[in-house]
Parts: sequence; C-alpha cells; structure tokens
Amino acid sequence: MNIEVEKINLKLKRPFGLSRGTTSERENVIVNIENNYGEAAPLYYLGQTAEEITEACRELLENFKTEEDIRYLEENPWRDELTGYPAPALAAVSQAIYGYLAQNAGKPLFEYFGISPQESILTSYSIGIVKPDELEAILNENPGYSAYKLKMGSDDDIEVIKKFREISDAELRLDVNGGWSLNEAIDKMNRLLDYDVEFIEQPIPSGNLDGLDTLTTETDIRVFVDEDLNKFGDIVDLYGKVHGINVKLSKCGLIFDTLRIIQYAKQLGMQVLLGCMVESSVGITAAAHLAGLVDYVDLDGNLLISNDPFEGVITQDGTMNLPLIAGMGVRRN
Repeated sequence: MNIEVEKINLKLKRPFGLSRGTTSERENVIVNIENNYGEAAPLYYLGQTAEEITEACRELLENFKTEEDIRYLEENPWRDELTGYPAPALAAVSQAIYGYLAQNAGKPLFEYFGISPQESILTSYSIGIVKPDELEAILNENPGYSAYKLKMGSDDDIEVIKKFREISDAELRLDVNGGWSLNEAIDKMNRLLDYDVEFIEQPIPSGNLDGLDTLTTETDIRVFVDEDLNKFGDIVDLYGKVHGINVKLSKCGLIFDTLRIIQYAKQLGMQVLLGCMVESSVGITAAAHLAGLVDYVDLDGNLLISNDPFEGVITQDGTMNLPLIAGMGVRRN
C-alpha cells in the first residue's frame, strides 16, 4: 500500500489574533493512504509541534501496512497499539483509514458511519481580535454568513461587539480562548445582554470548573467550552457546569472517539459545536461529514488560508456542500 506522511505550511490570509497571541501561518501534518487523506493540526496551546505529530503519525502507521491491518482497526477501534499517541496524530491516521474504507465500500464517509446526509451545512465565519474600525471591512470581504464568531480578549471587546451590531444582524458568537478572568467574564457577559449574543466559548482559562459553574448561574448568556474539552472523560466533569462543548477532530483523536463524545454529550442534554483549527480542506471536509450530528458548525479553517493544497467541501456564502462521492471526497490540487 502507498502510505505517506508530510508536513504542510498553511498561510493565513490576514494575521489572526487570539487572546493568547497572533499567528500568520500554521504547520499541519497530512497522512495519505492510497490517496485518502487525513489531517493533524498540532495543539500549539498544549506545546505540540508538527515534528512531534509527524513522528507520531509515522509510528502509528507502522501498525497499518496492509489492507488487512486497516480492516482490523475497523473491528477494534481502540486497540492497545493506539494508546498514548497525541490526539492530532490519531485524528489524521483515522481520517485517512476511514476515508479508504468508505471509498472501497462505495459510500461517502457520512453514509459509511450511518449518519444522515446533511445538505447545505451552515457554518459560522471566525474573525480574529481586531479594532472596531477594522471590523466593517472584514465583514464586507466575507458576506453572507448566517453567523460570525468574534475572537475576544482585548481592551476593545465591548466596542467591537457594539460595532458588529451596528452593521450586522447575523448571529453573533464569541470566543475568548480563556482570555478573561472570572470577574471580568461576569462583568462583560452581563454588559452584553443587549447585543443578542448566541453563546460565549471558553470565557475563562481552562481548568476552572468552579468558575464555569459560577458563570452559568450568575449570567444569562450560554457558555460553551473548547480548551476544557479534550477527551471523553472531560464530559463528566463539565456536565451541569456548561451549556455546550466545542468538538474538534484534532483534539478528540480517533474519529470514533469524536463520535462517542458527541453522542454522550447529546444524551446528557449538552449542545455540541463542531469546530476546527486552522486546517486545509482535508480536516475541514472530514469534520463536515459529522455535521448531521451536531447543533452548530464552525468549519472555516480552510477559508482563512490563502494556499489550500486540497479541494473538498465547497463553502459559498456560509453554506457548505459535501462532494457526494465515495470516501471523504478530497483531492489534491
């Protein structure tokens, strides 16, 4: 079998600011199994590097050299050989493997997993930390979305939100990436009640479960978490303290782990946002196949970059459409 691992450098169309810093590019890792692709986005906030993830992918693929090896994974998705590897590497390898299996079965990936077809998927569009006077130009460059996600974590947070509401009536979601203290979060969330905010993602640093509990009881805007949700066991700790979770393939590892997290969270009455990192069309298309299971979609990582090496899901005016072909539906440009 032809199996390859490579690093790709993704360049952002404009510098993208978060509460923990600004970036202009990202280095991700691509796994290729017989032209079926998977993507790993290193979790830089956890100190992961592309070199580390590349090596992990290569080690993992030592277990999958033949079609028989790959089909064994289908029957034993949590086999012992996979324990201890970083989640992005598991994500990339499993995406490529299940793309391969779905292609051989003659089914799109969502159908292979038994997920109902999802046409016209609505995604939000993310805007990094900006000054109020920069916002209108960015919205004009990216019109037509039913929802926008604004990154928070600067002294201009409230003014940026005020400016957004002056020029747009789209759904507004906020993402703080843990950039507010608990007291700051309570103050700002109470000041934002008049601006029709749909939900706020990770308002305080990860690890403060008591603080999340305080926010959900003392404020009226729904709270979702991202950095606090990395594995299946985190759901139990978060239950009752937040309204929803942000699930990303590169955080959750094997596709089956992602599916388990989504299904269990829904059983507990939590809402699920399907999100992404800065990724090419490989990772975004893989995630889009799961869109029929979630409440909200934020799959715009490929729209933020200028040099996507792949083609897959097509997004136009905020609406995503999957290629209805066997496998994942991704090809190299």
